[in-house]
Amino acid sequence: MAAACRDLAGSVRACPIRHSTRLRYLRLSGVSLPDLSALLPFEKLLTSLEEVEISTMKSLRDVSSIAKVPALRFLGLWDCKALTPQSFECLIGHPTLKRVNFGVGRLKDNNAIAAMFPEEMTEVVYYKITPGTYLRRPMPP
Repeated sequence: MAAACRDLAGSVRACPIRHSTRLRYLRLSGVSLPDLSALLPFEKLLTSLEEVEISTMKSLRDVSSIAKVPALRFLGLWDCKALTPQSFECLIGHPTLKRVNFGVGRLKDNNAIAAMFPEEMTEVVYYKITPGTYLRRPMPP
């Protein structure tokens, strides 16, 4: 999947996940996109998506496409320096979202983002790597 789907902004015809019927976890790293609208061709897959982790997407400014994912439980946004507190407004009140972890690179913005959500959604957690994936899962301290 990684080699064929690296450039999400390009054609999705060659992407092996295009014909999948269920996607539960998604991790994107180092992709240069200002928003995640390139995921829209995979809309059918996104209905079962529960966890999204995005890292080192320095030009990412808009996460509203992820806010439309109906089953989203966990969202991690790391080293996405173009995100602002306003970028997170679309996630407020998401019906299934249980945890939002982030680091946008500015303490003032991180604090403002944390204040937008209930404390239990953004509290500091310890992680373990889920076997067979690169996803970090919260675990008790």
